[in-house]
Amino acid sequence: MEFLERIIQTFAGAAPPEGGWWAVVATGAALLCVLTPMWKIVRVVVVVTHEVAHALVGLACGRRLTGIVVRMDMGGHAVTQGRPRGLGIVLTTAAGYPAPALVGALLVWASSLGWAPAVLLISSALLTALLVNARSFYSVIAFGALAVGASAAWWLAPATVCAGIVMTVALVLLVGAWRQFGAVLVSGGPEDDPATLGRLTHTPAFLWLAFFALAIGGATWGAFAVALPLLTAPLRALLP
Repeated sequence: MEFLERIIQTFAGAAPPEGGWWAVVATGAALLCVLTPMWKIVRVVVVVTHEVAHALVGLACGRRLTGIVVRMDMGGHAVTQGRPRGLGIVLTTAAGYPAPALVGALLVWASSLGWAPAVLLISSALLTALLVNARSFYSVIAFGALAVGASAAWWLAPATVCAGIVMTVALVLLVGAWRQFGAVLVSGGPEDDPATLGRLTHTPAFLWLAFFALAIGGATWGAFAVALPLLTAPLRALLP
C-alpha cells in the first residue's frame, strides 16, 4: 500500500522547488560530469536517450521494435522492422540526434515545476520495459543501472534533491547532444543517420545536419530560458 500511495502522491500534484541553490548545485555537478573523465561513464545516458528515441518513434509509426544495442564504445543502434521507405522510417531515423537535447530541455522545465519525482518514476518504468529489447550484455547493464538509479532516487530522495538530479541529467543530455552532433558533423560516415536520411529522402545529408543543428539549438535556447532565472535566484535573494 505504501508503494501505491507513493505513486499516487507523485502524480497528484507538484510544487516548484524553493530557492535556486539546487539548480546551482546541479549545474556544478553537470560541469563536473562533462569536463572530467567522469564523462566516459555518464555519456551512456546520452546514447541510451538517442537509441530509445529511435525505438519509441518507430513504435509510434507502427514499426516493430526488435532490439536495442548500446556498446561499450558508446555506439549503438535500435532495430525496427517495417516498410523500408516512407514517412515512418524517416521519422524513426531522424529522431535520434535531436532527442537528447529535446529531452534535456523537457527535463529542465519539469524540474523547475516540481515534476522531477514523476520524471524519475516514468524513466524507471520505461527503461525497465525496454530491458526485454536489450540485445547485448552491456545494453542490459546500461538500462538496468539507469532504471535502478532512477527508482532509488524517486523512492529515497526528497523532492528538491530529485529536482537537482533531473536538472543534472538534463544538462548532461544538452551537452551530450552537441558532442554527438559535432562527432557526426566531423566524421560521420555513410551509415550514420544524416547520410541514411539523405538516401531515404533523396536530399543532401547536410540538410539533415542543418535540421539537427536547429533542433538542438532550439532546445538548448529553451532550456537556457528556463534555467537562467533558477540559477540567478540565489543571487537575487542576497541583493538588498
